[in-house]
Amino acid sequence: MADALAARGIPAGLLVALGGVAAAGNLAANGGGIPGLSAGTALLAAASLGLALRRLPPLPADMADWTCFGLALAFAAAPSRAGALAALLLLAWPCLRRGRPAGGAGVLLLAAGGVGLFDLLGSAILAPRVMALEATTVAALLHAAGIAATAAGNLVALPEARHTLLILRGCSALVLLPEMLVASLALALLLRPAGPGSLAAGRDAVLLAAAMALLLNLARLAGMAASAPLAEALHGEAGRAGLQMLWTAVALLAALVA
Repeated sequence: MADALAARGIPAGLLVALGGVAAAGNLAANGGGIPGLSAGTALLAAASLGLALRRLPPLPADMADWTCFGLALAFAAAPSRAGALAALLLLAWPCLRRGRPAGGAGVLLLAAGGVGLFDLLGSAILAPRVMALEATTVAALLHAAGIAATAAGNLVALPEARHTLLILRGCSALVLLPEMLVASLALALLLRPAGPGSLAAGRDAVLLAAAMALLLNLARLAGMAASAPLAEALHGEAGRAGLQMLWTAVALLAALVA
């Protein structure tokens, strides 16, 4: 059977692309996209993945590739987004086992599938601890700036200003970091698609983007805690659009610098 499949001469990249389409169909039917990623980031990742797959050598798929493809289709047919995300993880293997330049496509599939599964299965468990840690850090930053502040759970209170900031999941690193991970990696692979240092550049871009995003987000939360007008402005439509532009610029800068 392995010889018969190999004799068909179907490229492994085509199998990965077809499996990705099946997974995308599942996601569209069960919620509209990859959990934890915005539509823009998901489209960027899809474009980067498509270009990476087009650059793969046209080597025929072997039995291992067909096995991953069959399992991915089975998972993608499951009536849940978790099945589609597991399919993305499976589709990474045919890319990773071929090394450069296919490895970048595999890493991107792992990142997208892993982020989605984390958002579905692990994010809610970690959310209270992460938001409490962010509140404590913001209160410490305000103290360092000479502003009296206390933290209780995910709440930052300024007794003298009679102002409080409630840090919700949408404002925390639980939402920001997955976005930055996938966006910066996709951009790095677009800018350095097949060079010998493409995977290293992707790693450096992810680390740099994550560090910059964390620092900027803490500064943003501290400013919102210290100023009620600033908090209202950043929660308005213009403020949200400006923040989205800022995070996009951070991911692009990290990809360019790495």
